[in-house]
Amino acid sequence: MKVNLRFLVGGVVLGGIAVLVGVSFVVLYLGDDSVRGWPIEDARQFEEFSLFWLGDEYAGLPLTNIVHAKSEKVVIFVYGSCDPGGEGGCAPPLSVRIEPCSHEPPGRPLSRDYAGSPPEIRGAQTAFVGGDLRVWTRDVTVTLFAERGLALEAAGALRLVTEGPEGAEKELEPLGYPC
Repeated sequence: MKVNLRFLVGGVVLGGIAVLVGVSFVVLYLGDDSVRGWPIEDARQFEEFSLFWLGDEYAGLPLTNIVHAKSEKVVIFVYGSCDPGGEGGCAPPLSVRIEPCSHEPPGRPLSRDYAGSPPEIRGAQTAFVGGDLRVWTRDVTVTLFAERGLALEAAGALRLVTEGPEGAEKELEPLGYPC
């Protein structure tokens, strides 16, 4: 089965379940090779690209899931949960999506929907794109799906999965080139 990745302004669908994330939607069809509940031990041994997270808990939100979409080269750390309370879907309060920077390099999103100067967070280039915060560091694009204020705070606390809490005190490395 071929895995398709499509972005649409307005929400997130993971494996066919509609999930509202802030004001943005992303459609992600996870293929047969996707792993939900991917163990953190596997993430720490992962070497294909850099993985950033916020620890086992952030701002009172526990890490509730790690998704590894292997063929799409995407890893998602999910924090907190939601109660859909009806027929509609809902999103967890915070998700951190990591993918190789070549999937979403800074130039394309900035020219497409960004207005104003991008903020810099701990030495890394960032921008709000379609309501979501993107951070370009090392060899990856990190997208934070959350309310704007929470996304900015969380970006300031990103660290490699191989680092302890002290990793959030270090500067993020600039995006490596070529991306």
